[in-house]
Amino acid sequence: MRYLLLITLAVATPCLAQYKCVENGRTTYAERPCSPGATPVDLPRDNPVTAAEREQAGERLKRQQKVAAEIDTMNAVEQARLQKIANAAAAQDARKKARCAELLKTAKGAQDEAQTYRYHQGLIDDANRRKREAEAAHFSECYGTVR
Repeated sequence: MRYLLLITLAVATPCLAQYKCVENGRTTYAERPCSPGATPVDLPRDNPVTAAEREQAGERLKRQQKVAAEIDTMNAVEQARLQKIANAAAAQDARKKARCAELLKTAKGAQDEAQTYRYHQGLIDDANRRKREAEAAHFSECYGTVR
């Protein structure tokens, strides 16, 4: 915090250099003469701005603010559109995961059912058929095609 205050004070103080000194090819500006041959320099303290320039700057600022607001609006609309697409994709992925889990559960249930019926071949064949169908559907829906 203290350094911030010192930097602010250093930046806020006007340049008080009054002498231009050239030593060893380096030009510096100082408040006091650095050598007997230093020449005083009159540095301008202000950069006067006319009322017309201020008005033009104000108009430019208003135009820029208007353009910035339009860009912000366009960005918000685009962001909402992208969010809607992302939400739809997430919902579709959730449905796909749920469907894949359901198919695995069906296949596992059919396998358990086939193992339960030891002596009734018709029920065993039906359970194995349902297991194969669930596994085939799982493979084709969950691993088959890539979007």
